[in-house]
Amino acid sequence: MENRLRINRDTLAELADIQLLLVKNEGLKGGRSFPNTQSGFLNTILTDYVNYLHEGLLNGKNYSELISDAFGGVNSLSDLKLQNAELQRQNKVIIDRVYQLIYMQLFAQVDLYESSPGWENQIGSVFDPSNSYGEVFAEIQKIVERDQQQFFKGRAKKKIKL
Repeated sequence: MENRLRINRDTLAELADIQLLLVKNEGLKGGRSFPNTQSGFLNTILTDYVNYLHEGLLNGKNYSELISDAFGGVNSLSDLKLQNAELQRQNKVIIDRVYQLIYMQLFAQVDLYESSPGWENQIGSVFDPSNSYGEVFAEIQKIVERDQQQFFKGRAKKKIKL
């Protein structure tokens, strides 16, 4: 039996990236030591993965369940990449909304400044619940909390992790 293993270019490139990351950052190793050669590095990773699979199969899990457990509920690395792309898209939407809120605040301040001289002396602290600004701030905070709960509830239904 020949003792050769062929690896496609993409996998080999990803393996080299992982090895380089571990060489550059000792903290990523988690206290483990890895061989310096590519062959030794691959053997270490394969041994860990094979042991994980072997233990899981002996415990009655099928391969798909093991992969799903290893990747946090997804069935393949490509599914994980799709989820990552979706999270990045959603993150961009959230950042865009934050910028929209910042601009709305700026426009409101300019409007307030132009329409009411001396407004900066009249406004109260938003953290003081005894004035109307504090009440408005508290109500806005409730809306933000409600929206966050709905946002994370929707993510849980889709089984998408952050």
